[in-house]
Amino acid sequence: MYGDAEILLRSLGQERRQPGEVTIVVGYSLGSAVAGEMAFRGHGEGLVLVAPFSSMRAMGKRLAPMLPIDLLMTERTTR
Repeated sequence: MYGDAEILLRSLGQERRQPGEVTIVVGYSLGSAVAGEMAFRGHGEGLVLVAPFSSMRAMGKRLAPMLPIDLLMTERTTR
């Protein structure tokens, strides 16, 4: 998903834009991870996250409560 988003945002940057137009990166739920990463990589002039998840562990526990998420997801990422 990161690769597809990067291609899309690069192509938007190459299109002719009118003076004053900006690109806002928007992510919803799981897409907020992709949107956040694209903003971190310098794409867009703004970022909007709609219903983002608090952490990958929290999302894993919500989507797969039967799995031992704390044992499976051992890496933590901070920037």
